[in-house]
Amino acid sequence: MEPGKTEQAKVEHATVKEVGHGRYQLGRVIARESTGTVHEAHDSKANLAVTVKVLHPTFTRDATKIARFTREAQLLERIQHPNVARILDLGEDEGGVLYLAMESLQGRRLHDMLQAGPLPREYGLSIVRQVVEGVGAAHEQGVLHRGLTPDSVMVDTDPRDGSARVKLTDFGIAKLAEPGVAGGTVELITGKPEYMSPEQCQGKSADQRADLYACGCILYLTLTGRLPITGRNPVDVILAQCDKVPAPPTRIRPELPEVIDRICVKALAKRPEDRYQSAGELASDIRQAERGSSVSPVPSVDTRRVVAAGGGLRAQDPKWLLVSFALGVAAAALALRFVLDWGP
Repeated sequence: MEPGKTEQAKVEHATVKEVGHGRYQLGRVIARESTGTVHEAHDSKANLAVTVKVLHPTFTRDATKIARFTREAQLLERIQHPNVARILDLGEDEGGVLYLAMESLQGRRLHDMLQAGPLPREYGLSIVRQVVEGVGAAHEQGVLHRGLTPDSVMVDTDPRDGSARVKLTDFGIAKLAEPGVAGGTVELITGKPEYMSPEQCQGKSADQRADLYACGCILYLTLTGRLPITGRNPVDVILAQCDKVPAPPTRIRPELPEVIDRICVKALAKRPEDRYQSAGELASDIRQAERGSSVSPVPSVDTRRVVAAGGGLRAQDPKWLLVSFALGVAAAALALRFVLDWGP
């Protein structure tokens, strides 16, 4: 985006103080998501606190962004679960400003909480389990999130016992699952590379197990303070997601129980068939870890096809040079799309 347009967008955005023909009075911005900004707000008709997401004014003529925004509302309407933000209203104001009213989202983004380092084990496990349960509710309705990150997670404290209460948000790039779609189908690469599954990074068709891979990334980060896969740029990260195996969490935080290693190894398996096959299965193992119990053993990494690489393991496949070339092309296209969509 050109500098002049950026400044114009900021001015336009600053003038949006209410939506819904005056019904929703917008307060402070609590998050900036893929298609707009999320505000604390007051519903003057119902006289209650709500959260309102407003499509950024610069997108009011962008058919793709408008479709993404309205699709999020339609998908959220399908999901009724305590750990998924509940939608209240969708409308269009004067000037074509689209808005989405949701229940009041209190607390902080998980991303902000993790800036100070990893969370205590029991507290972190509780948060991630609730994320997985919210994801499972979406999957039951045929909805794939596809963009899970700590920014998608709001965490509040239950005043009754001080426990964490989680709400899953930002379904902006979600889609309905398509049963029977061939695994080799090529799809547009979407999401943040650090949380994308290997099949997403390769532009292949992805199912619910890609969301579970993202949950594994969030679990790893929440308990260790580090992302399982990193790189110097999006291209590096995409390539690493396909062949680098992260170090066990206990190597980073030795005080963690070995059960955390087992869960992360299975959740972050490179092949979808080696991962958890459902959110319920992953949530069950996390609940076992919360109780201090063990979980079923997972197959060990095939050491015949890996070598040490940067604290983790890197697969050595004879086909990898060809695959990496193709991934490099796809990753370069992804990086360009990020610049076009999110550039200054």
